[in-house]
Amino acid sequence: MRAAGPRRHSRVRESDHVRAHVETKVRGIRGQLVTQQPGGEAAGAAAELQHHRGLREGAVGRKGVEGAALAEGSRVLGAADEIVEPSRLPVSDEPLRHSEVILLASPQRLAVAVLRRGCRLAPAGGGCPHSSERRLPPAPEVPEASLRIEPFFVEQWMNAHETTATWNIAETCVHSLTLDELLELSGDADGVLRRLRETWLGYGEITGSPRLRAAIAALYGARITADHVLTANGAIGANFLALYALVEPGTTVVSVQPTYQQLFSVPESLGAEVRELRLREEDGYLPDVDALRALTDERTRLLVLNNPNNPTGALIDEPLLREIVEVARERDAWLVCDEVYRRLEHEPGTTAPSVADLYEKGVSSGSMSKSYSLAGLRTGWVAGPREVIERCLDVRDYTTISAGVLDDALATVALEHVDAVLERSLEIVRGNLAAVDAWIAREPRLRYVRPRAGTTALVRYDYDVPSVDFCQSMFDLNGAFVMPGIAFGEEHSFRLGYACARDVLEGGLDAVSAYLRSLEG
Repeated sequence: MRAAGPRRHSRVRESDHVRAHVETKVRGIRGQLVTQQPGGEAAGAAAELQHHRGLREGAVGRKGVEGAALAEGSRVLGAADEIVEPSRLPVSDEPLRHSEVILLASPQRLAVAVLRRGCRLAPAGGGCPHSSERRLPPAPEVPEASLRIEPFFVEQWMNAHETTATWNIAETCVHSLTLDELLELSGDADGVLRRLRETWLGYGEITGSPRLRAAIAALYGARITADHVLTANGAIGANFLALYALVEPGTTVVSVQPTYQQLFSVPESLGAEVRELRLREEDGYLPDVDALRALTDERTRLLVLNNPNNPTGALIDEPLLREIVEVARERDAWLVCDEVYRRLEHEPGTTAPSVADLYEKGVSSGSMSKSYSLAGLRTGWVAGPREVIERCLDVRDYTTISAGVLDDALATVALEHVDAVLERSLEIVRGNLAAVDAWIAREPRLRYVRPRAGTTALVRYDYDVPSVDFCQSMFDLNGAFVMPGIAFGEEHSFRLGYACARDVLEGGLDAVSAYLRSLEG
């Protein structure tokens, strides 16, 4: 950890508590709400924290709002922003000017006091001194408030299987380079090693070294310079920074699906309403712009894409991207696109532009892991408007501080020789995809929309077996490892990663075929 500066205290001073209760209406568990029902009666809303964050002061409750404990027509008066222990309930002689609920909590207990207009705050446990019906009730046991986020199915499945798989054809990175291979591609192995030995192992440049950020900016158009790039801990770190910086509680986020779960689960955990734009097989897994527009409203602040798509390998070309940009512009919304598979197009000359190049509010995430075969460097980036970079820096101070200086140095070597690195990657993915095409043609109960880019394909199967059972039984039989389609909301399918070493791919496909024969009796 870096040396800490002077600590800034946020707790309200003891003498301020009475005034704070009267004027801001509530102190309690952070994020808990106070509501006022029609007719002036006050009521506490005690649903879970992540749902509360989605409701703002002045919001009107309605039936059917998930997780929001609001009566129809009720109004949110405010949100608690500090924990106050029940023993510290202040005393006040000043009559309250509003119907109020005071939410009070210790770390493990919640207490709610309902006070009417004209009442005075009483000592702890006293409730409203004017009516025994409004005494402070016994505090029920409640779990400690915490951020809730859905389990990350893909990563948990990978963690459970990838190190023991015989045939890992679930991997999504292009077959990784060794350090020797990277040095050879650089054409200056001795010079690179000398500079690495001389590297000072401190924090380094907090935003990423100027050389690396310049090399990343060179992957984009004129809109993106080194000052519009921030490095991160892989694309997963970059996505988290961008989403945390841009998602606002109570707004709507529209995300394509199927896609990488982080892209919609993180906004959900931050209090946004996430609306699903389902990509359909019959459309080649490309977004329907009319459907996208219909999902947006006046609360839409963010659209989320993944291009090229994981798991399908679909590629959104420039004309369709520009239509999507126009939808975002109509709503003045940010457009975040996970572009980790960019530049792995299977047809020469079909590279799609980045959203960061097409739109003034476009934000791109990228990584050294997929297209550039260097997942072990754990280097990714956010590229976009300077405003976003500044917001992401504010968030990153709480996460990684900076990326590793050796990772930074080696990523710089790779991107300064990007043509050589991509030539190797494209040779692998294009050759391996041809092998997958031939295999699919031999298996009449399998089908797929042929990927146009990236390293993954969504393979559908005609067997009455749920995808988790399918994939686990196959793994148990012969060690063939793929990703269940249910991880992407696509049952009776599996995601195949085909950018591994050729012998692993061929052995893995044969193992899948052997499992299919076992299903056929």
